Formats: sequence, structure tokens, C-alpha cells
Amino acid sequence: MPIPFYSHQISFKPLWLELAKRGHKITLIQPNVIVENNENITHIILNGTYDIMEKYKVTDKMGEGQPIIKVFFTILEGMTECLEYQLSHPGIQELLRREEKVDLFFTEFLVTFGFSLGRSLNAPMIGVISMDATIDGHMFAGNPTHPVMYPDRDMPYPLPLTLKERMLNTLYWLADEALKTFILKPLQDRMVSKYLGQQIPSKDIIKNVSLLFINANPLFNGVRPLGPKTVNIGGGVHLLQPQPLPTELQEYLDSATNGVIYFSLGSIISSKQLSNTTKEVILKTFSQLPYHILWKYDKEVVNTPSNLKIMKWIPQQDLLRHKNIKLFITQGGLQSMEEAIFNYVPMIAIPFYGDQHNNADKMVARGFGLSLDHANLDEITFKSGILEVINNPKYREKTKELADLVTDQPMSGLEKAVWWTEYVLRHGQTDHFKNTLPDIPWYQFLLLDVIFCILVITVTAAYVSFKLLQLLKWLAYKLYGKLTRKIKTKIN
Repeated sequence: MPIPFYSHQISFKPLWLELAKRGHKITLIQPNVIVENNENITHIILNGTYDIMEKYKVTDKMGEGQPIIKVFFTILEGMTECLEYQLSHPGIQELLRREEKVDLFFTEFLVTFGFSLGRSLNAPMIGVISMDATIDGHMFAGNPTHPVMYPDRDMPYPLPLTLKERMLNTLYWLADEALKTFILKPLQDRMVSKYLGQQIPSKDIIKNVSLLFINANPLFNGVRPLGPKTVNIGGGVHLLQPQPLPTELQEYLDSATNGVIYFSLGSIISSKQLSNTTKEVILKTFSQLPYHILWKYDKEVVNTPSNLKIMKWIPQQDLLRHKNIKLFITQGGLQSMEEAIFNYVPMIAIPFYGDQHNNADKMVARGFGLSLDHANLDEITFKSGILEVINNPKYREKTKELADLVTDQPMSGLEKAVWWTEYVLRHGQTDHFKNTLPDIPWYQFLLLDVIFCILVITVTAAYVSFKLLQLLKWLAYKLYGKLTRKIKTKIN
């Protein structure tokens, strides 16, 4: 899991714990230590990745709410350095030199070197992703894709789409595919060739992945057809068993007779990245509310209202389980929203980038929260939104309805993930699940060859018919001329 976003790594912590509990020996390659003090789990820590992220100010630009394309180019600047650091890491190189057989290799199903590393280890692979896959990710896994019927997860348009939205989705799909095909994947392949000595293009390796685990709750993310290689484990797979809250926090929540509003922008966006104007609006609004406010903020705040408590770190899953939580103000990250849904906590989303806008729009469409624009936030809008969600019972009722629907299934997401993991361990590669979709050229997928052939046949048939008609017309004139001359001869 080489991408240095905490939410991407924590999502599969229950899976690693359960596999370790079953006796599997696991090596975790991540920028963070996610699973601690487990005799069956060892770590290769790529924590230097965070220094590179800081060097290129990636999270700052995300916090400013810049478009995902601009953030992409910032990430691209640091990607070469990240790949060099990670591929040359002593832990990675030692892993490659080990004689011990690797039975199964998990890796994040995004643009990383993971699949090439898995192939170097000669192991069956399972791709994992903490949200829904991208359009090209679904294509690699052999799932039906379409930019209009199944828009990319980063596009903030709920179905059905307008003509404008269909055009934007299609253009986004084409641009995203071009960037990955001509920039990202060649860059990755060059680094892999340099450090792993591997010449096979990453796209050819990805096509042979054994399984793909996605976290796409159909009630929240919509319904799309999936091939047998894709297992949807969506629906709170990252949720851990409840743990006691720290005493100070427990007492604070218990003493809130009017309830508590919890405000957190997640693990990537930091509240300190908000503009001073936005922070002032937030503080003034909080001071006017009759509720306790708990704000996850990694910096001291001056002139805080008496009802506001600042904490640098909060055990979010356990906090949201407390009966006094009235509202969760979130950036719209998928895992945070799932944690709130499963605890019947309505939300206000303040999205910044990527799938957060899409998640926020879906939340509004589903009726369990509201979405606000951080760039245009004012006291009146913010306060009225908070009071609307807290005082109108329909938001909490809708959240409960969704949570009950998600949990009413024969197997939990974790149980599915464990079962299919051990399926691959038992059987290795899943070539019996493979379909031809990943190998179909784009022009065949878009039916351009079929349309071209039909047009050629139609035009040819029309042309031949036209020429035949001309010939028949000419013959008719010739025949008519002969008959006319014969009649004139007889008369004379």
C-alpha cells in the first residue's frame, strides 16, 4: 500500500488482522505502521514518502480545494522521486532477495509499482482499493464500463446525467486515460525497469490480477455489473471492534446535555489549510450554537468559543458510536461517511477534491445530509445548514435506513474478503474467471469497427443501387428509343 494517504491504508486493517489471526504470515509495505504488536505481521515502512509529499506541498494544494487535475500535475512532479525512493528502499530490495516463497501479494489498485513488484515475487495478486475503482480499473478487471452509464467515481454527477454532464464525463474519461497511458504508466515502467529489471508493461501485468477487492457500497455508490474477478466488499469493511474512549473524551461527551457536533476534515486535508476567512466563519458560527463542538485540528486555535474543544487526534470510529453525537461535519471521505452511516449520524459535507465532491452529491441525493462549499462559506449558510440537519429528523432516519439495508446481507465485507483471499491461496491464478474485455481494443469496445463496416456496406449498397438505377434508366431509354423508331418505320 505505497500511497501515503492514511485512509487508504487503514481501510484494510481488519483484513490484515483477521488473516494474521488465522495464522497467515504477513509483510505489510506501507508508509505507516497500521497494525502494531502482532507476531504474524512484519513491516517495511516507507515513511520517507511523507517527506517527498511535503516537499511538493501535495496536501496543501488539496486543502486549497484545487481541481483534481491540478493536484495530479503536482503529484506527477514528485512521483518519480517517490518511485525511486520506494523501489530502492532496503526493505523492498531485501524482499526481492529472499528465497522464501510468497504465496499471495496484495497491492493497491492504482498507479503504483505494486503489480510489477508482485510479478517479480512470482506470486498471485489481489488488487485492493479503499473506494470504487476508476473506469480504467474496471476495464482491467474485465467489468463492463461506460462513461455515461457508469461515470468515474471522481465526477460529481448523480445519475441520470444531463447532456452537458455526459459530455464532461466522456471528456474526463478520455483525458484520464490519455494521462495514464502516455504519462503515468510509462514513468512507472521506466522506474520498474531500472530497479526491478522488468520489461513487461504494467498494463499487461494488471490484466492478469487474480482478484480485485473494491469498497463500493451499492446503496451509496450506485449499481453496476461486475465480472467474477471483482469482489465488492463495500459496507464498513474497515470498521474495528468498539474500544473504550479516553477518559477525558468520554467525560466531555457524557456532559454534553444538548449534544455534540464533531468536525473533522480527515487525514489528508488539515484544518490549518483553511483560509483565515473560512476559519473565522467557522468559529463565529460555532459560538452561536447551543451544542458542544469537538474539532479535530492539529494546531492551537486562539479565541476559541467556550463550547469548542480542540483535539489533535480523535478515535473517530468510537467517537461516532457515542449517543450524544448529533452531527458530523466531514470533508466527504468515503470511510468517514461510512463510519457515520453505520452509527446513524447525519452529516454535512465540505468537499475539497476528488471523490469527495461525488460523495457529497450522493449524500444529498440520498437525503442523509447536506453539502456546503468551503470557498463560499458564510455564517448564515453554515448555521442554517447545521440546525437543519440536527433539528430535522429525516436526515437521521434516512441514515438509519441506509445502514440497516447495508448490514442486511448474508456475509459481511470482511468475511467476503477473507473467504476470497483464501480462495486465491487455494487455487492460485483465477484464469477460469478471465473474460476478453481487458484485451478488446478501444475501437472495438466503442463499436467503431462495426459502425464503420455498416456505413461502408450501407454506402456501397446505396451506390450500387444508384448505379443500377442509372443503368436501368439508360436501358429503358434505349429500349424506348428502339420501339419508337420501329413504330415510326411501320407507319411510314
